[in-house]
Amino acid sequence: METVLDQRLRDFLLDLPMGSKVIITSRIGLGIENPVSLAPLSNDDSARLLQKLARVRNVEALQGLPSAALSKMVQAMKGHPAYIRWFVAGVQAGKRPEELLHENDLLLDFCMSNVYGHLTENARAVLRSMQVLPGRRSQAELAFLNEYSAGEMQSSLLELITTNFIQMQGASMDQASETAYQLTDFGKQYLDKRHAVQSLDRAIFEGRSRELADLGMRLQAESTASPYDPRTIDIKGSGDFSTARLLRDALRSYDRGDVDGALLICHEAQKLSPGYHESWRVEAYIQAGRRDVAAARAAYERAFELATESATMNYLYGSFLVDEAVDISLGLQLLQKAAVLAEVPPTVVNEIAWAHIQLGDFEAAVTSASHSITLKPDLHDGSVAMTTGTRAGYYDARKKLDNSQIEAAVECIEATVDLVESGRVEMLSGEPVDRIVQLIDTSEALLRRVDDNFLLESLDAFSSRLKDRLRAVDPDLLGRRVGVVTNVRQDKMFGFVRSWGADYFFHWSDLMNESDWAYLDSGVAVAFYPDEGSLKGPRATTLRWLG
Repeated sequence: METVLDQRLRDFLLDLPMGSKVIITSRIGLGIENPVSLAPLSNDDSARLLQKLARVRNVEALQGLPSAALSKMVQAMKGHPAYIRWFVAGVQAGKRPEELLHENDLLLDFCMSNVYGHLTENARAVLRSMQVLPGRRSQAELAFLNEYSAGEMQSSLLELITTNFIQMQGASMDQASETAYQLTDFGKQYLDKRHAVQSLDRAIFEGRSRELADLGMRLQAESTASPYDPRTIDIKGSGDFSTARLLRDALRSYDRGDVDGALLICHEAQKLSPGYHESWRVEAYIQAGRRDVAAARAAYERAFELATESATMNYLYGSFLVDEAVDISLGLQLLQKAAVLAEVPPTVVNEIAWAHIQLGDFEAAVTSASHSITLKPDLHDGSVAMTTGTRAGYYDARKKLDNSQIEAAVECIEATVDLVESGRVEMLSGEPVDRIVQLIDTSEALLRRVDDNFLLESLDAFSSRLKDRLRAVDPDLLGRRVGVVTNVRQDKMFGFVRSWGADYFFHWSDLMNESDWAYLDSGVAVAFYPDEGSLKGPRATTLRWLG
């Protein structure tokens, strides 16, 4: 059958026993089938079909044609069996072959007019957009051009795919495969001849296309400039533009506090571009922001499946696993993979250092922080590297001293001294200066415990170099001390610190960061300025929690 329109046939097929197999040829789908799009015939098969029809119908004008002439004819008919049958019948009726090949209006009307007449207005609008902007278009692009929701777009495409107006093809998009749609040759010829797009509609579609291209180029520039920023949308090509626009809107909704609205937009993006990893990665970012760790991980896993070889994806997923303590070992593996896949910025190396701290591999953390400094980081990333590195250096020295590994502890101190001297002085502000104070205190305590001349000279040198570094930051820092909290009165908001054999009172208001109060408990290390002249006795001021 050329076209199935009768509801009785649908009812008949639905009444068939389960397991029955039926093949139906129709230019309009039944809505109950598994559609199979048939590819055009090859040139050889087309030539054999034409020759057989000419022989059966005794069309002498087409019999005995040279192979070159026959090949040219079937190429013009582009492997369509209906075209070939119509062509042979036309020659049989007395038409010239060249006339039929160049003036195929009757064939187009026969094949397409009744199909077009049964299309919904939404489906016809999609066809108009494809006429104005030919070539392969993704579902998301077509939705943007027609201002359709994912549901409306999918419904229109399902309607069109059951006709012979459009064809569906797989288009490789980086590592994923995204389906693309374009007009068939017959469909384009028929529409251009019988349903040309009006000037107003053409201007609308062309304007939306330019709008999308301009936005896409801006988003692509952002992606290139800061690919490891979780708020940057990774764009590989123009096919991502329309979905990236939606994801940008999702992030804006999230910034306004409309988390549910942001997630709805992400879900819309996922329906339009299920193979685009950023549709899932942005949802993961938003879910993590709302503290739904399980949902965030599920979204990250889906995004990672679609972009396993993306350095950015490995970094963002790995950072999530480390920062949320979900799976630190796996997170470190992903971060290290990111560093192998691409020339990564200091941000990624700093995250690797932090993962090493979380796993208790402090020596590796110092090494990673030192590597970060060699990458010439900006002030922020440099400060993070110094914070991570000095913290790990102190932890490592203490760990080895607790195990009576004095020489190994001295080596840890040396590596940390090299680190703090390798970066700019400005990178040492904040926690790093107090970690340096801890290392000075550790070095000088060791001077009283060792009798090896080499170790004594090394420790003395390290202490001097660290003091020089503090002096370069601010000479007043040489007055900082480290101590241990001995008592905290949570109800009264005060406590005591023991340092150098003396006890120092502190109040909540003496903390450098008020949030540190929650971490203060007996045995916790802190750094502070001693105020010996306080009327109420020795007092610890400008106190920082060190853990």
